[in-house]
Amino acid sequence: MHKLFLCLRYLRKRRIAVFGTFAVAMCVALLIVITSLFSSFIDSFQNSTTQIWGQVNILSDSMTLDQYRQMQRQLLADDKIDQVKISLETGGLLYLGRGNTVGVRIVGLDSSQLKETDPFVKGLINPVKTDMIFDLDPGSQERAQNWGTQKRIDANDIQGVVIGIGIVAKPDELTDEYDREAIAKDLANRDEPVFITMGKTSKKADGSMDAKKIQKRCWPTNIVQVGNYTEDTTTIYLPIETVMAMVGQEQPNGQIFANANIQVSSSTTKNIDEVLANTKAVWLNFVRKLYNTQISSKAADAYVQATADLPNVKRFTAELRKQLAVMQTIVGLICMVAALLVLVILMMIVMQKRKDIGIMRAIGASKISVAAIFLNFGAGIGLAGSALGVLLGCWATKNINELEQTLSNLIGSKIWKSGVYMFSEIPNEIQWTAVFWIVIVGIITATFGAVVPAIKAAATNPVETLRYE
Repeated sequence: MHKLFLCLRYLRKRRIAVFGTFAVAMCVALLIVITSLFSSFIDSFQNSTTQIWGQVNILSDSMTLDQYRQMQRQLLADDKIDQVKISLETGGLLYLGRGNTVGVRIVGLDSSQLKETDPFVKGLINPVKTDMIFDLDPGSQERAQNWGTQKRIDANDIQGVVIGIGIVAKPDELTDEYDREAIAKDLANRDEPVFITMGKTSKKADGSMDAKKIQKRCWPTNIVQVGNYTEDTTTIYLPIETVMAMVGQEQPNGQIFANANIQVSSSTTKNIDEVLANTKAVWLNFVRKLYNTQISSKAADAYVQATADLPNVKRFTAELRKQLAVMQTIVGLICMVAALLVLVILMMIVMQKRKDIGIMRAIGASKISVAAIFLNFGAGIGLAGSALGVLLGCWATKNINELEQTLSNLIGSKIWKSGVYMFSEIPNEIQWTAVFWIVIVGIITATFGAVVPAIKAAATNPVETLRYE
């Protein structure tokens, strides 16, 4: 009990100890903010890829659209799978108007499997039913017909297209937000189509390759903002049948083959391993029947993968984790200053309280008891500093977007831009497991700083100390 009494007495009398407490608090708060923001960004990126690309991806060999739909039906028959989207990707050029041609990623979508909760559907500027996403509304049909009449072109074959919001507009420099109302107005007043141009190669009968240009007239039916900067600024969407006809390889029997991507999701379970196992089983069964061969089950590992394990996703998240480790190491080294500050503070107290220490030793206090007083003192600084650091760190993490907006207003320029950091807002979920370990490290660091003063105090000779008292 006397140890606790002396710790509290020294802490109250020596206000310099408050500096040690604040040093620990700032280090703990910094570690919490850095760890939480980096981890939240990684989680948000993985969640974004899962929402857009599904929980599991099947990278299949070239098949016809009917075969893809057959696999789709077999996957949907599994009770753990409730959404299977077929998508076909290629690249090309998009002509928006005179002097405005951009390179784009062309995605063929199967709108029959889109749900109201999908980021694509929720991000449409003009909400429509999923089966009408690529249909021209009456106003667009009229303007398309007028354009066709002026150009003496049949406008009946114009295809509807959905364009990423970042292709047709730029966000506000200060708010980093798009003027959706103005974009919707421009879309409603558009009086000419857009043109998609791409190249296609095919094999001739003699085995040589033939290359040709394909151009498709399209009319923008909607603008979409899925919330991922890369998707929003590079991607346009067409019906999968249209893209299949544009990029597919036609066989002598008239069938068109292409390499599509199948995205599998489940709303009934968050266990991705379970969805992955079921998807692999269905894929193996389908491929064995399609090709009439006993393909090895190991082949499923190459063709069927969890989205989080796709090479590009893994590479990106691995680099982020490396950066997090570097930042934690740097702040950890800075935290050693807190330990040094605790050491200096306690050494000062030991020098100034030699008389008290001598009296305690003279009345029978052991060296361990004396050392424990200063170790407890250091632990107390660590505990108080860590508690304060948790409050500061959690508050800063949860309010980071408000703080960023305030700073942006002060300097007149947006600090966090989706064009640089992918998301329009800073992901700010607190990582409570990390908070626990950071608090432990904070307490240990402060206690470690008290080791040398504790040894110095325990080594005090009461006879030498009290000789002239």
